Amino acid sequence: MDRVDQKPIPNDTEEVRLFMVGIDSAHLIPHILKHHFDIGVDRVFYIDNNSKDNSIVLLEAYENVHIWSQKAKFDQQNNKSGAAWVEELLIKHGVGNWCLLLDLDELFVFPGYENTSIRDFVRRQQDRGFEYVGARHIDMYSNRKLKDTIISGSLLESCPYYDRSEYGCRERVLGFRSFYQKTPLVLYKSSMILATGYHNISVPGFSMKKFTLNIIRRMLLRKPVPLTRNEKHKRSSETGALLHFKLTSNLSDFILHHGDNMTDSEVKKVMYSSIEDTNFYDKNHSVAYRGSSDLKYFEQFTS
Repeated sequence: MDRVDQKPIPNDTEEVRLFMVGIDSAHLIPHILKHHFDIGVDRVFYIDNNSKDNSIVLLEAYENVHIWSQKAKFDQQNNKSGAAWVEELLIKHGVGNWCLLLDLDELFVFPGYENTSIRDFVRRQQDRGFEYVGARHIDMYSNRKLKDTIISGSLLESCPYYDRSEYGCRERVLGFRSFYQKTPLVLYKSSMILATGYHNISVPGFSMKKFTLNIIRRMLLRKPVPLTRNEKHKRSSETGALLHFKLTSNLSDFILHHGDNMTDSEVKKVMYSSIEDTNFYDKNHSVAYRGSSDLKYFEQFTS
């Protein structure tokens, strides 16, 4: 990867840092950055993967956003994926920090985020001995057909609805279940290994003296792995949510140009690409998002 900006990066473990990978995401960048700076994220590390739009120009305007360019083609099977690229930056700029690991279409929310900064939230976790915060994945959608769901105003204004069922609107409308639990917020250590999509964090049992083995394992291991038994107690009893904004008019175009970047199976890609006329809203199932108070409805599904 090549560094794009030359802005100084302080050695400050008090900062909460956000790491993400994006491609042709100019329509999302202002919304994603605004939300996370508003909740108190201090600094963003962004990997651009061959964007053809003006993503980098937008990113360069932010003082606390650092940009890398990754020209390699996204390839999960050969360890050329977002998690592997993000790990490279985490080892250099994330050790000892609370780090937020997100996809470009996700907003992280946590209990009381409207009135509490994420710095205060992670300080509370650390004071209690926790090092991981899990989050429920919640698909957001509008009350219009997918092709008519154009982002206007904020993401929540454009897609204010969600399902309260375990697998949400994907199961209700599309008939399939998908990963709905992630580990997006961690007190990062160099011994940690990220699963693709940040669905889990693995902490190997060997010492840092065998760091070469850690690197080898990173190269070989790229699938969801649960926390080891002796680490599970470090997962916070509080959980957040990832509000997921994939279901917009931009989805079909993204699949057309970047379908290989999706972690869903080929069958799901076909299903996604043929739902332009689908309206996910259903008066019997759809609920308007009100804020962090809604997180309590998903506690029964959180492991």
